[in-house]
Amino acid sequence: MQLLAKTEKIDFIADSLGKAILFEVCTHPKPGLVTRFSKGAHCDMNVFTFMSSSVVLIRAFKEFANYGYEYDDSLSKLLPQLRELGIEYEKQILTATGNINTQRGILFAGGVLAAATGNYLREHQQVNSNEVFSRIRLICKGLVERELETCEKTKFTAGELLYKKYGITGIRGEVEEGFKSVKNKGLPALKEALANGANINNSLVHTLLSLLTVTEDSNILWRTDKQILDKVQKQATKALELGSIF
Repeated sequence: MQLLAKTEKIDFIADSLGKAILFEVCTHPKPGLVTRFSKGAHCDMNVFTFMSSSVVLIRAFKEFANYGYEYDDSLSKLLPQLRELGIEYEKQILTATGNINTQRGILFAGGVLAAATGNYLREHQQVNSNEVFSRIRLICKGLVERELETCEKTKFTAGELLYKKYGITGIRGEVEEGFKSVKNKGLPALKEALANGANINNSLVHTLLSLLTVTEDSNILWRTDKQILDKVQKQATKALELGSIF
């Protein structure tokens, strides 16, 4: 019975995250982002590229969840092991998409989330989002300092270059804070929209608008500058004030 319970929990995590990434890419409109009707700001990917990588990601989420479930050491030591697993799946994603960088960001964020949830469900029967966010903070503690503040190297990623230029911590800051933007803005917005009878598509558009008001979006900064990011945040705030999808 314990084995069956574990299998059901792992499948629940992988299925939930898999559904989430498929719902996200299909949601429309999302200015600049790939949707079922648009390539957004991308010339090398579309909804089918995302579908191809999503098949790999769902397998990855299941393995991340299982790894977190089986892990019984200090959570502060877990991240390097998750990254080794992530590197292998990153190769599989690039193979599936023909070397198009489609969903590497959600591989990292979703991988950490899956592992933290699996670790929590080892001891509990239902997900408590606040408890999962707390475990993510423990897993990613010190990440910004190690990789952005004190890291010395000659070749930098886009996120590292943006930190040097603007001081934004990007996805590293998000995960180290236990997905603070999701907890305080995204999840409440999603629950609000669903509670008010909005369908999945419109609920996710409302969630995106809410997140855009607070996140220092690295995709926008990488393609434009701080002034454009400020403009986007103000426009998202204005859209919410005007009633959003309601």
